[in-house]
Amino acid sequence: MSRVTRASLWPRVYSLAKQDAYPLKVLRLGNAYRVVATDLHRLPRVTLEP
Repeated sequence: MSRVTRASLWPRVYSLAKQDAYPLKVLRLGNAYRVVATDLHRLPRVTLEP
């Protein structure tokens, strides 16, 4: 099984955000993407290896 790290997830996260397919509300502010904090607090806690 492959090891999942935060760094390996970023390309997929940005791709989903650009396609409006991210499962949380994403705000685009200039070139930056921001996820609404209240949506993050509703997610179950997931621990990733650094």
